Amino acid sequence: MPAAASGRTAAYVRALLTCTLAALLAILTGRAEVLLLVSPLAVWLALAGASPRPQPATARLSASRTREGEACELIAEAAGPVTLAVPLREHTRYTPAWGAVMGSEAAGAKISLSFSRWGMYEVGPVTLVAHDPLFSRRCLSPCELSPVRVTPRADTSSARSSLAHPIGVTGAHTSPRRGDGSALADVRPFLPGDKLRRINWRVTSRVGELHTNATLTDRDTDVIIAVDTLTEVRGNGASSLDASVSALNVLARYYLDTGDRVGLHDFGTVLGSLRPRSGRGQYRLLTDLVAGAERGTARNNRPRPLHRLRGGSLVFVCSPLLRADVTEEVLSLIARGAQVVLVDTLPGNLADEADETRRLAWRLRLLERAETVARIEECGTPVIPWQGRESLSPVLASLSRQGARRRR
Repeated sequence: MPAAASGRTAAYVRALLTCTLAALLAILTGRAEVLLLVSPLAVWLALAGASPRPQPATARLSASRTREGEACELIAEAAGPVTLAVPLREHTRYTPAWGAVMGSEAAGAKISLSFSRWGMYEVGPVTLVAHDPLFSRRCLSPCELSPVRVTPRADTSSARSSLAHPIGVTGAHTSPRRGDGSALADVRPFLPGDKLRRINWRVTSRVGELHTNATLTDRDTDVIIAVDTLTEVRGNGASSLDASVSALNVLARYYLDTGDRVGLHDFGTVLGSLRPRSGRGQYRLLTDLVAGAERGTARNNRPRPLHRLRGGSLVFVCSPLLRADVTEEVLSLIARGAQVVLVDTLPGNLADEADETRRLAWRLRLLERAETVARIEECGTPVIPWQGRESLSPVLASLSRQGARRRR
């Protein structure tokens, strides 16, 4: 951190020059009444000379981690009046809007910051200027602060899904296989080895023979969210990468809440990858991974393949579908037995370019892309255009119906 610099304020220098010139004028003209005009300034200079030196001020953030749209405060702490100023940066909203404020010793100085996009944000360098009570001295102390981690907005989907191919033995979804679980499958005659607590006494009293409840095994599944960070397309609003991160956040929150294991796979190197795990700690790891991503990092020329994949896993692929090698990776996942749902994150306003050449180029590219989408849909993979969290509700409801048909 740079050392603090102390000195006199411009007001003190102006008052001193005014008093000096008035004294010279009184001596040259012999008119003492000139000194009466500057006597208030002379008194202020005398008091300022006896005032204590201001101590360097410090600054801190009320939170080093926040969500999109939520505000955190930059707070200046000083023994007297202090001025706080920060440089204005992109995707950051400041209150006050000019990013500078002066506070007294009692009220302090605070600037409210809110961030419109996820990622790491540099707040500093912060400029702090502490003053003495008479504003005759100042102490300039630059301050560097740690970056702020901004996580995606915590939205959840309203749909409820029962997976068609569950795996594992501990989750909240029902399996087509009979076993020890909570979902009722059938009522059948009692057999040796059945648990007494599963006897259906209502049917037993009506029929006259012991009957027991047959249940379906509760299972969990691996949910892999694969994100295409190799290509970022910017429209008039959010980019394709922003849409992918929003879909990632919604899906991860939803499936972790239902007890499934959720993992992250990045086809590029922007976000990184996480092995499938369950619990709230996994959601925090996912959001920290996203919040710590550097948008300007280099991207690979080839997508990183997803090697570890259990048969029957549910894979959500978030991609703008503009690269042939990413399409081949999606088809490879389908061939390996994964249940794939493709979330199309391409912005929908790309053909509205003002430049005629760019508009025609995008129209041709979108025609080629339509063939890619049709090819994926022929494999039985749904392609869902991302239009917010509710756009996933139909496909999750479809998975639920599919799982119900398989249990009959």
